[in-house]
Amino acid sequence: MSFSKDKSTLKNPFKPLTPKSASGKGKLPQGQKTLANFFTTNASNKPLETKNDSVLNSSLERSQSFFTPPNNSAKSSLFLKKSNSSLDAFDQNDGMESDLIEIPAANNLKNSKPIGSLIPSRQTSRTSVVSATKALLLDNLRQSQSQKSSQPKKRINPWINNPINVKNPRLSQKERKEFVMPTGQSGITLSKEQEHVLELILKDRLSVFYTGSAGTGKSVLLRELVDRLKMLYGAKTVAVTASTGLAAVNIGGLTINRFSGCGIAKGSKEDAFRAASKSPENREKWRRTKVLIIDEVSMLDGAFLDKLEYVARQMMKNNKPFGGIQLVLTGDFFQLPPVPDRNGPPIKFCFESQCWNTVINKTILLQKVFRQTDLTFINLLNALRVGEINGEIESEFKKLAREVKYDDGIQPSELYPTRNEVDNSNRTRLNQLKTSQKVYHAEDHFSNERQKSLLEQTLAPKELILKEDAQVMMLKNKDETLVNGSMGKVITFLSMNVYLIIKERLRQNRSTWSELQHELRILSRCHGCDNIPEEAIEFSKKSQLGEDEFIELAKSAIHGTESLPLVQFTCKGQQRIELVERDEFLASESRSNDPTAASRRQIPLVLSWALSIHKSQGQTLDRVKVDLNKIFEAGQVYVALSRAVSKDRLQVLNFQKHKIMTNPRVKDFYKSLGSV
Repeated sequence: MSFSKDKSTLKNPFKPLTPKSASGKGKLPQGQKTLANFFTTNASNKPLETKNDSVLNSSLERSQSFFTPPNNSAKSSLFLKKSNSSLDAFDQNDGMESDLIEIPAANNLKNSKPIGSLIPSRQTSRTSVVSATKALLLDNLRQSQSQKSSQPKKRINPWINNPINVKNPRLSQKERKEFVMPTGQSGITLSKEQEHVLELILKDRLSVFYTGSAGTGKSVLLRELVDRLKMLYGAKTVAVTASTGLAAVNIGGLTINRFSGCGIAKGSKEDAFRAASKSPENREKWRRTKVLIIDEVSMLDGAFLDKLEYVARQMMKNNKPFGGIQLVLTGDFFQLPPVPDRNGPPIKFCFESQCWNTVINKTILLQKVFRQTDLTFINLLNALRVGEINGEIESEFKKLAREVKYDDGIQPSELYPTRNEVDNSNRTRLNQLKTSQKVYHAEDHFSNERQKSLLEQTLAPKELILKEDAQVMMLKNKDETLVNGSMGKVITFLSMNVYLIIKERLRQNRSTWSELQHELRILSRCHGCDNIPEEAIEFSKKSQLGEDEFIELAKSAIHGTESLPLVQFTCKGQQRIELVERDEFLASESRSNDPTAASRRQIPLVLSWALSIHKSQGQTLDRVKVDLNKIFEAGQVYVALSRAVSKDRLQVLNFQKHKIMTNPRVKDFYKSLGSV
């Protein structure tokens, strides 16, 4: 027997289908039953007892407690908020229009019957059952609505609400959460314009080129930016690069050529991609990159930037500008330009590349100068930067040819455009000294010849020759006052154990290092000897430290470790004595956490009577002397003179107006930014 059909009732989408036989005539194979027969037979295949309508109604009455909320308990109820007056619509939506559902209390279920008891028998009309059920639901719905107004509102549980209309509460909180700017670890106070750059990059996530004249804090901002980006995204997703090996070392990153895997990319953009994609590690490095930073972008050829943009899109498999990677470029195009290829096409600045306007969303000009505080000197440098030298400005620069004298005996660093001039000057000055000499050989660690050659790009020399009274410059930041670029003079060479003993002795007796300078040099000559030299024994009788103590120090020097340079630095106008230990210098393509990284351990000092203009870029020098006689490149004069902190500590020789060269394309670019 099957259920009767009534067109006035709703179609049941779950009505069991009657399978046809293989012959298609509606007969079933032997032993197979319809779903309707399943409900009307027991395990022994005998028909179940048929319930009449009265029995069904009795079952409905007994289960009414499941639907009808008792008058004495508001908590143990089932609320169904009807959004449509038609109960049929409610039935079609399968109850999904409900806003609030509360679980009935256990005492309401105590006397209820299983839902299976409501299943109609073979003789019961489906229409009558559905109608009775709808009437019962409607009646209980009206009762619950009448009670709802008098009952306190219940808190809606978001996980019970309609999943179609309510979002995941955790996602909603995430969407509403405001962006929190990551805090840097340096403790440096940034200017408002520097904070604005951080906000554009970190919060708005724009690709930015920020620039400015020398001394506007571009390098300080970059270090802060790198720290905060790594906090925001993770260290492995932030690629820190620079256009040259020296600039890469200064920021603790890689050269952009090395990072990209393209090398110098002399061929086509397709050739560059093939070279970059050969290594699986290189492909993975590209694909995990969220932010790419390129420092000293003025020295990066625009044609290379176009190839790099193509490689990024191919690597990321994303046709957005730069493959969707956020770009941060910094530098000053008025400073040193790209090095031209003698056999290649003319150089093209990055702002002349085809992709520049699509990959850079925002350009920011930093205008507040930190390196110099003299407004007159700042104006002179700005005029020099853009190449607008009138007679008055030329006269001011020629006045700087006078000799500057310093009371502490430390001479200014001489800046030259070529490396040969630098080496010759330092060698000549060192040979003039008749004091004790010490040679420090670098401890290099590398895996192949390429890494070995890259170590030569570091500031630390392979062989460092120092003498007492030699003028040196610090290459590492030790603290807030003793920093990269601090100038000093070598007093002598001591082992660490002797230095610590003397340092404690001076602290107790309030003596000065200058008072003991001769005694320290006598002790220095004891290092490496088998016995105390006669000179030291004779001197001990008149030592300020006392004969016995001096002899003990001499013995300590004999058995001490490597003797290190004891240097008297001038830091912000104050004298400071430091024993300089070896430090680590990484090759431009190495990372500090890589055990196979190419590294050099060397004393972080260089002779500082002379420096190259190229190596001085990015440095702040307390005292500077510049000879412009052999200047040959645009931007060299500006880079050299802007290293000085003030014109009172700057000497300029052979200043000639025609030596001031500014690229007209660079000038036009900055005019378009409103800075010239």
